[in-house]
Amino acid sequence: MFGEKLIFGQKEVSIDDKGRITLPAFTHAEPTDEVSFVYPENGDYIRIFLYHKIETLMNIMIDKQINTSDLKLMEDIQNAINNLQSLCIGTATLDKQKRVIVPKHVRERLKLESSVEIIGATDTVYTTNIISGATNLILPCVKIYKYK
Repeated sequence: MFGEKLIFGQKEVSIDDKGRITLPAFTHAEPTDEVSFVYPENGDYIRIFLYHKIETLMNIMIDKQINTSDLKLMEDIQNAINNLQSLCIGTATLDKQKRVIVPKHVRERLKLESSVEIIGATDTVYTTNIISGATNLILPCVKIYKYK
C-alpha cells in the first residue's frame, strides 16, 4: 500500500491528456489507495501522502487539543490543524492502473505539462513538538516536480 513503507526511488513519469500520472512500482501503490495532495509551505512541488495517514495525524492533534487545559498549547495545536487543512488540497483514489489525476489547478500552478519527476521522500513537517510522542509519525510520501 502506498505510504505504508518508506519510499525510495526517482522516475520521470508522463502526464496523459486527462492529467493522470502512474505511480511507479517503488511507491508500493495499489489500485484503490486513497491519497491526499498536499502543498509544501514553500516550494515548486506537490506532495502525495496516503490519506489515512493525514487523517490519523489530524485526529491525534484534535485529541491532544481536547485533552489539554493549557491555553497556549490549545492555540498552538489549532494553528497546526489550520495549517495542515490549508495545505491539503484534495484527495483522489488510484485506478486499476495505479494512476491518479493531478488536479488541474496544481498542474497549472506548477506548470506541469507532459511529464513530471516523482521522488520518494519522507516528511516530518507535521510532527511538531505540540504532539508528544509523535516522532513515530514520519510520513512516507512522494514529491512531484516539473520535469526539467
